[in-house]
Amino acid sequence: MCNLIEKTIMKKALFFCGAFVFNAFVSNAQSWQFVGNPGFSLVGVSSLDMEFDNNGTPYVAYIENISTRAVVRKFDGNDWVLVGDSAFSPVSAAYISLAFNSAGVPYVAYSDGNNSGKLNVLKFNGSNWVYVGIAGVSAGAVEFVDLAFNSNDEPYVVFKDLANGEKATVLKHNGTMWVNVGNPGFSVGQSRYNKIVIDTNDVPYVGFSDLSFGAKASVMKFDGNNWVFVVDTTISNGTVYDISMNVNNSNEIMIAYMEPAAGGKAVVKKLSGNTWTDVGTYGVSNGQVYYTSLAIDNNNHPLVGFADATVNTKSTVLKYDGNNWQAVGNAGFSNGTSHFVKLAVSPNNDYYLAFADDSNSVMKSLSVMRYGYPASIDNILQHTGKLQVYPNPAKNFVMIDLPNPSSIINVKIIDSKGGLVSEIKSIENNKLELNIEVLPEGIYFVFVNQKDSTQHVCKFLKISR
Repeated sequence: MCNLIEKTIMKKALFFCGAFVFNAFVSNAQSWQFVGNPGFSLVGVSSLDMEFDNNGTPYVAYIENISTRAVVRKFDGNDWVLVGDSAFSPVSAAYISLAFNSAGVPYVAYSDGNNSGKLNVLKFNGSNWVYVGIAGVSAGAVEFVDLAFNSNDEPYVVFKDLANGEKATVLKHNGTMWVNVGNPGFSVGQSRYNKIVIDTNDVPYVGFSDLSFGAKASVMKFDGNNWVFVVDTTISNGTVYDISMNVNNSNEIMIAYMEPAAGGKAVVKKLSGNTWTDVGTYGVSNGQVYYTSLAIDNNNHPLVGFADATVNTKSTVLKYDGNNWQAVGNAGFSNGTSHFVKLAVSPNNDYYLAFADDSNSVMKSLSVMRYGYPASIDNILQHTGKLQVYPNPAKNFVMIDLPNPSSIINVKIIDSKGGLVSEIKSIENNKLELNIEVLPEGIYFVFVNQKDSTQHVCKFLKISR
């Protein structure tokens, strides 16, 4: 393979670089687009979560306001369809959490108000939702439930444990039964906004607001015997709300929350060695936020989504580029006031935001939006059948199968901002090999322009690992 960014099989292609702006085809900038219909739940929701299966299909789990049942749906390309029975949970469910094991099996955990508020964990077996172990696995009522998996596909659940002084408790299913991870009720005081993440070494970390410390943020990890504080007993300056946690691609623990001491702004911190440091500045948003949600994209960029009080409490997503926090698309891009915000990144590095939206015909009905090109463009990008690029994602090179090479005017490679990466004008074979080692990570578009004005388009994802 030659060192030029592209070559044709048997013949080197001409190479051009320079600035270029999308014209006839991709004239529209990326923006936040609805995935399916806005307000597709058709009823208000009181709790929600969103994750992706191994194929990149988005799933949402939520609690209906009217029936108070748990519901799970997935997007089939056109609509949000039910996963299993719409009434698989009893009434009076609350605090739902959704996660997938490595095989792509969805699990949900929630508080069962029909069984004294105890914890239920279920998985979908392809036809039905079935209990993992027994119903009501906790000692008493639970709140602020969060679910995660270790590398052995053992589900862990953290929750506020009303049977143990409203302190934090973690259970895991060891393949046979649910067992306590460390002591139940291990936090110093009452816990709220409990979250759990598990790093690549299978060490579980939990974050929560501890009322014994003025509702400041605390992070603890399980050292194999006990739950111990990570660096300090608290990591925030004051009371926090709406905690969200994640592990970045460097195996660093990250946490986000709303902190009144920061003017109600979103605060994002990461654990760097033995120090908790602010990611960017202390208080990354323009002003007051609600429902902070933290995600990490495939390029290791942290993102935070929230309901933004500076733009009528509509949804905003910020991304940290290594130097500054910048809005992804427009700030306040949702149609109306948003609640219960959940941000997630697909395996293809697409940004999704789920939220309850007050602008729909039913208050607080569920909507999901994705950051990308308008559907009319994206459908063409995804479904052009005559042009194939592989492997995809790719690290060092991609192969492009070309239709009718003798009729091709040129092949253009365009980056996601509309810049021309390369243009190839001499095509003699039906396969084109591109060396992409020097390209930055991101999404790229391949445009094949033919003499009859036909244009074939597809996209590929450049990765670095």
